[in-house]
Amino acid sequence: LTSIYWVGFSFIVAGSGYLWATPLIILIVPAYFAIYIALTFLLYFTLKSKSTLQPIVFAAIWVFFELIRGHAVIPFDLTGFAWGLIGYSWSFSNYIMQIISVIGIYGLSFLTILAAGLPYLTLRNNKNYLAISCSISIIMGLVIFGYLRIPTESSLSDITVKLIHPNITKHHGFKETNLIKNLEKHEDLS
Repeated sequence: LTSIYWVGFSFIVAGSGYLWATPLIILIVPAYFAIYIALTFLLYFTLKSKSTLQPIVFAAIWVFFELIRGHAVIPFDLTGFAWGLIGYSWSFSNYIMQIISVIGIYGLSFLTILAAGLPYLTLRNNKNYLAISCSISIIMGLVIFGYLRIPTESSLSDITVKLIHPNITKHHGFKETNLIKNLEKHEDLS
């Protein structure tokens, strides 16, 4: 619910007759996404894996259904809605998010579920602390990779950024007759 609340805002437009749809959309969309999580657990428990590969199998199934959800929101509609993927839960950490440049958001989702699932092996095999060590190593490896990838402040000192705002109102700016005029205004400002 919390990651897609904004979808309801599109139905709250001044003068629109769709205000009644807002609560439905805010409840139906997460319910639809929950189907993919349910399918993840259904497939996982159908496989009945009892090996030490359980966390890897579960992470792979999770990412498989995230991929399907991200590329086919509505059956036979391949537009996708890759919103609220588990990998995005690291958005607070610039360091951890750097791995996306190499393995993508689905790869980070896989590592996230794997790191979260590995401690289960310790619970199942009371004295197997290797799994917790691997989980911590995954997270630390992500942090170290991000730390090494993000440039230091001194290497960014020669960058110049120019922000352009042409002050074109939404009411007039998106008319087809104004496209060339608006483009020229952007060119003049830059």
